Amino acid sequence: MNCKPMELTVTDIATATLAFWIDSNRRACRLRVLVLLAVFGLDHCGCTVAAPPYGKPDVPVIAVEGPIGQGMTRQQIEAAVREVEAAAQDCDGIPPPCIPNLPKGATTMPGSTVPAPPDEGPAAIDRASLNAIVLFNAKRYDDLDNLIARYATLQDRVDDGRFKLSGISKFIRMAFDQRAPGVLLTDVERWRAANPQSPGAALLEADYWVNAAWQARGSGYANSVSPEGWRLFHERLERAQKALSDSEPYASSNPLWYIEGLVVRRGLNASTNEQLAFYERGLKGFPEFFPLHFTLIEALLPKWGGSNEAIRAFIESVVKRSPPSLKAQMYTRLWWDADNASPLHVDVFRDMGASWARMKEGFDSLDESYPNSVWNRGNYASFACRAGDVTTYIRLRTELGDKINIYVKKIFPSNASLDVCDERAAPPGSDHHGQNENLKY
Repeated sequence: MNCKPMELTVTDIATATLAFWIDSNRRACRLRVLVLLAVFGLDHCGCTVAAPPYGKPDVPVIAVEGPIGQGMTRQQIEAAVREVEAAAQDCDGIPPPCIPNLPKGATTMPGSTVPAPPDEGPAAIDRASLNAIVLFNAKRYDDLDNLIARYATLQDRVDDGRFKLSGISKFIRMAFDQRAPGVLLTDVERWRAANPQSPGAALLEADYWVNAAWQARGSGYANSVSPEGWRLFHERLERAQKALSDSEPYASSNPLWYIEGLVVRRGLNASTNEQLAFYERGLKGFPEFFPLHFTLIEALLPKWGGSNEAIRAFIESVVKRSPPSLKAQMYTRLWWDADNASPLHVDVFRDMGASWARMKEGFDSLDESYPNSVWNRGNYASFACRAGDVTTYIRLRTELGDKINIYVKKIFPSNASLDVCDERAAPPGSDHHGQNENLKY
């Protein structure tokens, strides 16, 4: 029984089980979708299909592999179909077609022997954002509002401990890149017409004006910006501020409203005290939402008039008032973010005063709380390398083995690559030559 090539769109295949797969050398991030074509009333065989261009879920894609259903009895096929159909219903409360969650604790994808990837790392956040994109493109605004409202309760996390709401933040950022300005604003108006008090529509409008402001200003130093660029920059940020102010009665129930507000205030050169006051408002409503801290760390960077000392003091203050069971994790997450936000030449240990002993304690705590996270442990290994903790690096590198390659280019900075870290950890006199192999010591 052969599986004939056929055209499907994300709308079609969203009724089957979907997972993000990342190829081993991290050259590309793509969707790999396992479908039982019996779901569509076709031959009983399975195919994997390549992804459409990212952000264009209605572009047809071609089935390229299969079959996987050969050798199965009718009863096995019917059971597999039921398993796939059941999995396709788990979309965080959103009716199909949608991008379903990965089966929790499953070792294989439903109806197949294909290994199930962990629901963590960048791919898990991307999956949440893709679900929002599918709903937005299909003009399913009620479903999109329901999804955003659910994630805003912070009840949903991925397997590395991050909030799925971060996927909505990414969807909002991506919308600006995927549509012409006039088209996006028209879509926002359609969304508002469907729900005049939609937090998601308000956030999308505000973010549109933030992006438009920076597009007018440019990314250069202040002395390189034209007078017209400055005028448009401030006018558009004021429009973003108005969108947020007008929506406060109904949108401030979403933590992203505070993050967007901090971004706008930073662009408008609000004082540090004003930004801190607004941050405290958000923190009072959503004390567990650590991305709020990340946004303020960005504002305290030297390029915004802050300093490494200010960042270090802020991190200590956040950790001090965190719950005792989360202090170590918070310390690690905050310095992890400060590292991501800083230029490549800045070393968080040498230049900013981070304590590796305390970060290590936090990573161990994260590993205990989220034992299935390769993303957390891979970053743990990267920081161990940069901190000069060869013993910890060797242990993590050996335990992770080839799994570390899944996220290698996201985890290791270019000046401390996996090859460099392996070389640093090689025993004296060895001929390791930076090969990405499992270390054996």
